Amino acid sequence: MEFIKDLFGLILNWPMGTILASLIFVAIILLLGIILANCFFAIDSLFLPKNQSIGKVVSKHFTPSYDKSFVMYSPGINMSMSQTISYPDDWLVRVEVCGCQDTISIKEEEYCLLEKGDSVVAEYVRGRISDNIYLKKISHIK
Repeated sequence: MEFIKDLFGLILNWPMGTILASLIFVAIILLLGIILANCFFAIDSLFLPKNQSIGKVVSKHFTPSYDKSFVMYSPGINMSMSQTISYPDDWLVRVEVCGCQDTISIKEEEYCLLEKGDSVVAEYVRGRISDNIYLKKISHIK
């Protein structure tokens, strides 16, 4: 309870408290938005029967692997440490099925076999609420 009183005292302290309260409010709104978006996705697409249909490759996109580095302070050892996150190659294909489009990440071998305009067998689910498609798997038609 003392913490809440201190927090309200900080918020009422102009201008630093007001700025801090605004930043906390924006962070909470963003976090709630992310949670709601994920809940919508789960409700819309999970535990639905899969459908199969013929689809058409609309576009292809390759993102090469890359690294992102950032510096993070570690209070335990009282120094900053460099952290690196490596992102692997990503081969994306956008497919149109039944008038709707979705993007799916596939293996390099499959990506090389496909060309724009090729027909594929698409395994997908159709959303309960949005009526969008969510691709689960695609297979090249030979």
